[in-house]
Amino acid sequence: MNKTTKTLLWATVVILLLPFCKKQTEPANEETQQISFKKKSPESCDFGITQFNTVARMSPEQQQIALRRGGLKNRDTDKDGFLDSRDNCSVTFNPDQLDSDKDGIGDACDATPFPPIVGTGPWVIFLDFDGHTVINQYWNGGVPFYATPSGLSSTEIKNIVDSITFDFAQFKNINVTTDSNVYKSASIIRRQRVIITENYEWYCGPVACAGGVAFIESIKWGMDVPCFVFSKALGYRQKSIWEASSHEVGHTVGLYHQSSFDANCNFLTEYYAGFGTSTTGRAPIMGNSYSRPGYWWIGPTSLSCNNIQNDSLVIRGLVGY
Repeated sequence: MNKTTKTLLWATVVILLLPFCKKQTEPANEETQQISFKKKSPESCDFGITQFNTVARMSPEQQQIALRRGGLKNRDTDKDGFLDSRDNCSVTFNPDQLDSDKDGIGDACDATPFPPIVGTGPWVIFLDFDGHTVINQYWNGGVPFYATPSGLSSTEIKNIVDSITFDFAQFKNINVTTDSNVYKSASIIRRQRVIITENYEWYCGPVACAGGVAFIESIKWGMDVPCFVFSKALGYRQKSIWEASSHEVGHTVGLYHQSSFDANCNFLTEYYAGFGTSTTGRAPIMGNSYSRPGYWWIGPTSLSCNNIQNDSLVIRGLVGY
C-alpha cells in the first residue's frame, strides 16, 4: 500500500468517525420543539411546574451509549439515539422504544400497538396519598425509590379527591378511589395508580422540576405503571394538585395536550389556558387549568392545528359509557 493510499484511507476513517466522536449537545427542549410543531413527536411523559409537562428525552450519555452499541455503519434516521439497525421504529422519534404488544414494531410505528383489551369490571383511578415504594422499569431508570406521602391534611385530601371525582363523574365506568384494595381487585389493564407525593427531586430537569408526570396510554399496558403528581413542587395548592392529577390521568387514558394556534395554523402555546375569569372562565384540563375551572375540551392538540381532540369521546372510546 503506497503512502497516498494510506493517507486517503486515514482521512476517510476520520471523516466517518467525526459525527460520533464529537461532544453530544443537550437534546432540544420543549420550547425549541414547539417552533416546528409539525415535526414534534407525541409526548411520552409530563414535565414542568408552571405548565404541566414536556417530552422526556434521553440524556446525552444515554444517546452516546446507544450509538456505540449500534456500531458506526448505520444511520440514526429519527435522531432518537438508537441506530436504525436496533431501532424498533427507525422513522419516528421514540427514545423509549416501547413495544407494548411485543411484536417487534415500536408503538410509535405500530397501527395496533396494544394487545386487545380484555377483562371486566370498572376502570379504577387510585389516588395514592400515603407513600409508595416504586419498583418499575419505566421510572427512575428502573432503580427503586420511595415516593413519600403527599404532606396534605385529611381535609385537603378530601377536597382534592372530591374535585377529581367530579371531573370523571360523567364516565360511569370509572371509579375514583383512595382504597388500595379496590385498586388491587381491578383488572390490571383497567386500573391506574396516581401517586401524590412530596418527593419530586428525582424528576427534576435542567431548568425546573416536575409538577406531574405520566406515560401516554399507560393504563392499557398491563404493567401497573403509576403516574405522579408532586404536591410540594406545586406548593401544596389544592387546585393545582387536583387539576394536575386529572391531567396526568388524562394522559394515561390516551389524551394529548390541548394547544392553541393562530388563524394561519401557527403554533402559539402547548398548554391552552382558556378564557374568562378565575371563577367563571373555562380552561382545558389537558391544557393549563391551574387558574380557571377545568373542563374536558374539544380542540387542536399539540400534534397539529388539524388534530382535533374531543377529550370526553377519547375517554369514552376506552372505558365506554
